[in-house]
Amino acid sequence: MSDRDMDEAIAAASIAVADQLDADVYLYSGGIDRAGARHFVREVRTSGKQKRSNCLLIMGTRGGDADAAYKIARVVKDALPQIYFVNTGPL
Repeated sequence: MSDRDMDEAIAAASIAVADQLDADVYLYSGGIDRAGARHFVREVRTSGKQKRSNCLLIMGTRGGDADAAYKIARVVKDALPQIYFVNTGPL
């Protein structure tokens, strides 16, 4: 499977899951640290009004700073009432 085919398959699967859960989908991949949390919070806040009533947060991480993790969780919780969370472990 080519990279383009893989990208298209991932995009199609993401849309299907988003539709099923009526959720905006966010992916965070990397260590949990203050810089990553600031970047994630900025992206969520500047992405405009959420399109769906729920949120799916997919994280691929080995963990890290608990304060940074709290900031990530808080911005998502403040934005949307229902959160689905998946931690895949390291990606």
